[in-house]
Amino acid sequence: MSDQRKLLTKSKVLVVEETSEWRYNIHNGIRNLGYRMVEGVASIRDALDRMENEPFGWIFLTLNPADNPNLFHILEMVNHYPELRHLKVSAFVKDQDILYLKQAFEMGLLSYHNFGFSKDELAKNLTPLNRRLSQHKWDTMFTSAEYIRDYLTSMEDYQSLVSFERRLIKVNPNHPELLIHLAEAFALQESFDDCARALNQAKLIDPSLEAIADPVYEKYLRGRSLGDSSETINLFNINTAMIVDSDEVNHNSLDRIFHKIGCERIIHCYDGEEALDKIIGFTPDIIVSEWKLPKLNGPFFVQRIRDKGLHNTPILIVSSLVNDSDRNLMLEMGISNVIPKPMIETDFLKALSWVIQQEQKPTDSSVIEYKVAVLCHNRKFNDARHVIQEASSNQNVKEGAIHYMRAELAYAQKDYRKAKNHLIKAVQQGNHTTRVYNLTGKTLIQLDDISTALKCYEKADSLAPYNIVRLCAIADAQDSIGESGLANQTLSMIKSLDPRNHQVMITEANFSLTRGAIKKAKRIMASMENLSEVFTFMNNRGVALAKRGKVNESIEFYEKAILALPEERTDITEAIQYNLALAHVRQKKYKDAQKILRSLKNATQKRIAVKAKRMLERIEDALKKGQEISLDSTKDDSEEKSVDMQDHVEERLSSFKILPPDPGDVCCHLIFFDSSPEVGKRFTITGLPRFRTYGSISNQKTA
Repeated sequence: MSDQRKLLTKSKVLVVEETSEWRYNIHNGIRNLGYRMVEGVASIRDALDRMENEPFGWIFLTLNPADNPNLFHILEMVNHYPELRHLKVSAFVKDQDILYLKQAFEMGLLSYHNFGFSKDELAKNLTPLNRRLSQHKWDTMFTSAEYIRDYLTSMEDYQSLVSFERRLIKVNPNHPELLIHLAEAFALQESFDDCARALNQAKLIDPSLEAIADPVYEKYLRGRSLGDSSETINLFNINTAMIVDSDEVNHNSLDRIFHKIGCERIIHCYDGEEALDKIIGFTPDIIVSEWKLPKLNGPFFVQRIRDKGLHNTPILIVSSLVNDSDRNLMLEMGISNVIPKPMIETDFLKALSWVIQQEQKPTDSSVIEYKVAVLCHNRKFNDARHVIQEASSNQNVKEGAIHYMRAELAYAQKDYRKAKNHLIKAVQQGNHTTRVYNLTGKTLIQLDDISTALKCYEKADSLAPYNIVRLCAIADAQDSIGESGLANQTLSMIKSLDPRNHQVMITEANFSLTRGAIKKAKRIMASMENLSEVFTFMNNRGVALAKRGKVNESIEFYEKAILALPEERTDITEAIQYNLALAHVRQKKYKDAQKILRSLKNATQKRIAVKAKRMLERIEDALKKGQEISLDSTKDDSEEKSVDMQDHVEERLSSFKILPPDPGDVCCHLIFFDSSPEVGKRFTITGLPRFRTYGSISNQKTA
């Protein structure tokens, strides 16, 4: 049984009707459809009182604009309160109020039914609703779409119908059958050439749709003189596709497919380096690549793509040269689909539609995990929290995966002990994936358990070799525990794999600093475009040394870092100088710290200037009182931490904001819009009734 069906058939149904006899008839009519938990109340205010105390999955009420509150208040509350997002709303409508329905559908109405509450009328109205829900596998978005089509067709509002079908296709690119509905909308609008194009494309993408498309052709197009119907509709909303393969035959096949689905621009690359060079200043909508590539092989090509910030660009692999460890690495890189060669067009289109659909509204656990990791990487903590909450009610997502995602969020917010606790629970729940071992390694590094972190990294590497970032972390961990010879061997091995990788250059620069090769470090950093990650690495290394009691080594490392940094990067130099001053404070070398802090009072970054002034005042006050300054070793007082704390405060404030639903979350809300407002009436909502959400309304798992 699907989640949607369980939600509707296992949740309580609330009937709102003032007349007791009618309320009784509606109650029985709904129970006759198989819904056993049905309650009735006389007014919407009574309904709100019940909803404050118990969770309901569905509400039936009459559309009466004169009521206060009314249907529109209920729909607005569903969109406003995340706890009510699962509540479905159906309305009985009188003839004089039929023109309000467009607004109701805009707001997420599931279905409408003619006003009439005799047993026969109710059976006539409600039986089709159950049939449609079953036909669409209890998906309320597609069920609502059926009622929207009925309504717009009855009103002869074909302009709104065409616009709606286009938007529905955009949200659901993996449903080519929607092209048939678009074709019918075009025909009703007497846009017969467009109708023919939609039918042709539906059959091209999925030949099995011919049995549905041909009757539409016979009904609307037979005997008509049509123009050129070779133009295609961009079903997948892919405007630019990049194909990376050394095989010309595969290029030709993919080129033909992308033109068939309406892609406007196709970029052909024959090796990984060529593709990277072309991805400068633009982002393709999708990348289709062979796994084994000349010059820059697939595993390193996809990592470079992600390193360039293209975390959300879908990547499809078309290859027969993929093993299990490759697939594990692909999952880490957000690649969930591999199409074997020789490629079959229908298989490719199915995989493509799945990838595009998952990109827009993920349901697959691995895709959701990757999305959370990317959101955390981009510091979009509130969005990540929202995705985790949504995933908690998804039966496809296991408890171990939820704990992993919560660990990602905790790690990104620098709550490392909380991250560790969630990772332990993830493993206890049977989640032994590469992602879990890798994040555990990162977390233990922050908790200064280097040896155990190294074991976790090595376990992750055994599952998915050739992750360059992880290999660099292994080398750094080896160096941190005094295995410098082994660390050098690991770094040499990494350089042999992908010497131009940004992370490899960062690691080599920092190894050079640690070993006193300042000129080499300076030369490497001068060739790098982005030094922010270098600063993060420097800061983490210096803080880790200080926390392990190696404060002198920490001071020496910071001093070398300052000498190696490019002169024009005063922002990073000032931050490192501030951290160096903190290291001197830890060593009770207050005069050295004061000298550095005084030089930072006029820092180009106001934030650092303020922090330097405050630390100076703290030192001077302690010296006057003959006291020592103690910096808590469990806290990170460094410059980078201060920025994170500021972001944390902003995140805490933003967490109070209500996250709006996505298109399709609440039936066809944010998919259907009134394209012809002159055909219809609108109700103005001036405010919502007072409502206290009841905790058990939420259908989500607790943390």
